[in-house]
Amino acid sequence: RADPGYRPAKSDRPAIASVCRILDGSPLGIELASSWVRMVAPGDIEKELRHNFELLDSAPLDMPGRHRGLEAVFEYSWSLLDDRERDALSGLSVFAGQFDAEAASQVVECGLPVLRRLVDKSLVQCPEKGRFVMHPIVHAYAAGKLAKEPARLEDLRERHARHFAASMKRVAPELPLAGSAEALKQVEAALPNLMQAWDHAAERWTASDAKVFYIVMSHLFIVRSTLAIGWQVFEGKLRLYRKRWGIDPEPAQAALMSGLLERMATFRNLSGSLDESRPLLAEALELATRSDDPELEPRILGTMGVLEARMANRPEAKSCFRRM
Repeated sequence: RADPGYRPAKSDRPAIASVCRILDGSPLGIELASSWVRMVAPGDIEKELRHNFELLDSAPLDMPGRHRGLEAVFEYSWSLLDDRERDALSGLSVFAGQFDAEAASQVVECGLPVLRRLVDKSLVQCPEKGRFVMHPIVHAYAAGKLAKEPARLEDLRERHARHFAASMKRVAPELPLAGSAEALKQVEAALPNLMQAWDHAAERWTASDAKVFYIVMSHLFIVRSTLAIGWQVFEGKLRLYRKRWGIDPEPAQAALMSGLLERMATFRNLSGSLDESRPLLAEALELATRSDDPELEPRILGTMGVLEARMANRPEAKSCFRRM
């Protein structure tokens, strides 16, 4: 319809498939995206959609008025909602990925009756029992509505982060145990929200309050062998904390930074990059001596001992283990 003579080249097919995935199969979204093929290559359409959905706000002039662009479609659907449904829909955009009814209630004060009405109106999806998610396009436009209320947005981000921090504090004690499969499953299900919550906490919270995120997520990255991702996440947080707290952190801040460094060294150790672990552990140990966590120094020395043993430095390994 957009270009009757268009025949995709074989090299274009992966980008076209990616566009369909990004739009989650939305027929109107796909039609609007395809209207650009006369001017833009599929690969460029895909790149644009990965950043935002603005190109879907323009549509061919022969389309019905209320379907000329997804923004028009969303505004039409928005006009049919009552005030409670509008507040709920915009508020639910604070979630990254899936969420459950408890989270919707505690973070957004959206009860099951309103949530059900949004599901019935296809503005929220229920992919499995007890789990909810917004279509990426709906999420983007609902987030746009929430962005027009900066104070409410900040409040919801804080409530969102506090909710997931509290839920992870309940899960954390189970993670080191042998039968931790269910706990790990909960962490994995919440991972997009945890990443977002930690971003918020890292910029605003005290070290003691934010500590739970690195503890929980380090277990997940190690058990699931996603060490490269773990390194990238932890390195970014360490850089932020250094900027916030400088070279002379308070004891609780030193403890958090030391813990991050020890976990980063473990990621490198397990990845086989043994030489890169040493300077990380040395810095972690120095910070541990200034921290308020008495368990940190023995743990770091144990990690150092394992590292030296793997590198066949038996005297150094014994020395580390004796100092524990």
